[in-house]
Amino acid sequence: MSWNFNNFSTIQTTDQEKYLTYLPHSGFHNQRISLINAIFLAWFLNRTLIIPPLLLYKKHALIPMRSFDRLYKDLSKLKLCKNNNLKNFNEESYIGKRPEKLLHFGSLFSSYKIITRLPENENFRNKLNHTMLPNNPTILKIVNRIVDRIGGTDNYIGVHARIGKGFLNQNETMQNLTEAIQNDFKDIDVKNSNACLQTKIFLATDVPRNISSIQLFFQTFPCVYMLDDFDDLLEPLKSLKNPNDDMIMFEFLIPFVDLLVVSRGNKCYKTYSSTFSKYAQFLNQIWLEDKQQIL
Repeated sequence: MSWNFNNFSTIQTTDQEKYLTYLPHSGFHNQRISLINAIFLAWFLNRTLIIPPLLLYKKHALIPMRSFDRLYKDLSKLKLCKNNNLKNFNEESYIGKRPEKLLHFGSLFSSYKIITRLPENENFRNKLNHTMLPNNPTILKIVNRIVDRIGGTDNYIGVHARIGKGFLNQNETMQNLTEAIQNDFKDIDVKNSNACLQTKIFLATDVPRNISSIQLFFQTFPCVYMLDDFDDLLEPLKSLKNPNDDMIMFEFLIPFVDLLVVSRGNKCYKTYSSTFSKYAQFLNQIWLEDKQQIL
């Protein structure tokens, strides 16, 4: 996908219209946080938001958060944008008074980047968070089928373990997750052959099931599912293509299926240091709230 500021000349604008944009980086949830911050700023400053393309990776994020110039250089290597001599923007205490036609930020990532105090600002921010949810019909249908095969949302808990490349202390992370589940679910007993009838676990992780760091988890809990247990249900995902280049999106979208299945359990455990894992827990809270309202 190209990102060329020269194309802006074809957009009908008014002389009074002002714009805001930023540079994307890191994984999906970091980009989601950046987008929410950007939408809020555009709304608050009454500027038109120019949304950069979403960066999707097969495994790990290749473009981390950096300074404006370094980030722009890294993105240019991916042919995502052309350098039109845009200058770094140094924030003042109140950016609403900036006269520039375009405010171009580097990173807008961080849940603490923008602090909202006024009730109307907080309400708008909360509405963004609760409405910007995954809604691809193919993915949602696959997720529903997996959840149904496990036995429904009341019959399992979700564990989102991010311990792949870039995450340290794999064994410690799995140990913490194991202990948290044991503390909450006293009835889980690896010696109990009927344990699957009581508490099932769906483990979403970015490592294969044969890696040593998660073997203790399997040994501790008798009934653990992973996404590869449902390969037959993932077939429709293999037909989804990027309309811009016809690339099959299967490898890029697998983490989202994992995320949504783990978030549909009656409880969700997250990896402390992962924002993507935090998003799984956030989706779980929304799911449980909607479910409670229906009841």
